[in-house]
Amino acid sequence: MKPLKPEDNSGVNILIVEDSPTQADELRHLLEEHGYSVVVASNGREALAAMQKEKPAILISDILMPEMDGYALCEKVKTDEKLKDIPVILVTTLSNAQDIVRGLQSGADNFIRKPYDEKYLLSRIHYILVNRELRQSQKMHMGVEIYLGGQKHVITCERQQIVDLLISVYEEAIHINEELKVRQKELSRSNQALEHSTKELQMTQDQLIQSEKLAALGRLMASVAHEINTPVGVGMTASSHLEIKVLDFTRQYQSGTIARQDMEKFLSTAKESSKLIQANLKRAVEQIQSFKQVAVDQSSGERRSFKLVEYLNEVLHNLTPLFKKTSHIIRLDCSEDMEIFSYPGVFSQIFTNLLMNSLHHGFDAIDQGEIIITIRINKENVILWYSDNGKGIDPKHLDKIFDPFFTTKRGKGGSGIGLNIVYNLVTQVLRGTINCQSELGKGVLFEISLPIQETHSLPEQSGLSI
Repeated sequence: MKPLKPEDNSGVNILIVEDSPTQADELRHLLEEHGYSVVVASNGREALAAMQKEKPAILISDILMPEMDGYALCEKVKTDEKLKDIPVILVTTLSNAQDIVRGLQSGADNFIRKPYDEKYLLSRIHYILVNRELRQSQKMHMGVEIYLGGQKHVITCERQQIVDLLISVYEEAIHINEELKVRQKELSRSNQALEHSTKELQMTQDQLIQSEKLAALGRLMASVAHEINTPVGVGMTASSHLEIKVLDFTRQYQSGTIARQDMEKFLSTAKESSKLIQANLKRAVEQIQSFKQVAVDQSSGERRSFKLVEYLNEVLHNLTPLFKKTSHIIRLDCSEDMEIFSYPGVFSQIFTNLLMNSLHHGFDAIDQGEIIITIRINKENVILWYSDNGKGIDPKHLDKIFDPFFTTKRGKGGSGIGLNIVYNLVTQVLRGTINCQSELGKGVLFEISLPIQETHSLPEQSGLSI
């Protein structure tokens, strides 16, 4: 297929979204030199208005912008029925692999880094325009060079001929595959390269999980800090009030004008203020101790003995700030004396992610929901059932919910990592299994089975080992 000449591009409109006037002019001049018609917007809001007025052939957008970044703009374009077919190229100085992944997940058709490589940028634009022409044309005539039986063949084909061409290529591929079977050394090197790539992907996944784990811990810290603020604030108010009364009493004492009534009033105020300060400080200390244990467990990953109900109540208590503005009910059905030797931080992460999943997904637009956590023990396993009566999950998504980055709330705060973390913790750390049952409008049920081992042979432990 012949490359497009500069004069062939005069009818092709390209919308540039760039908050830096200097860089916008630089890119505009580059494209205009190659015959393109260019419109410039300084932010996402202006870009959407321009796109509604006249649909461009391509949208080229910077990522780091005020008001609406490139990710959000791309997601709005791809969810708009009138605009979703417009190709989007994201441009940025970012080099982090996670930023690139996020850009592609937002629906971008391509991703280019600054400073611009002129040839690469123009080739990407040309590639997108050619593909658009092929999709829109009723007939395709293609000059294709292929090798069959070691000989070169040039075939001009229409759309209906493509199937025959693919069959021929497939037959030749079978022949080539038979020859490749004797190349064991090359295949071995390919397998090693694939194994190396798999390890790199695993490392990337582990890093993402660790990042989400730390983010969850940060959210927990913020919520507990908010909860501690109330008793500390009350204590400081009472302390300031007592300080003022002490100063007043001191002045009266120094002037020799203290009456019995003044003495009794001061003592009463001091007593009440002291009680108030002590009660609120005690409340703050309890909050800190509860948070400290959960936070240490989440970050250390060490095994220890703990009572399951007592620990889960601490986890629920630390999440209270997130639920207290709702009418949702959480019920815990478990034996009070169930003690296990395991990783408490893992249990905290599992239930925190499940609870957040219910709050943000299951109870979206639901005023009053119910969560039930049931834990039982049989001879070989600890069985945990987690259920909510929320919106449920579409059956077509059930086999994807544990996949990394899968979310039905892309662009609305959903990362697609929470349930993948739960799956990895259950299957890899605790060596258990997890299954999910759900129907739309009928809530969700997670069943987690964890193998146990009696620990009576281990004198320093008690209960069950997981």
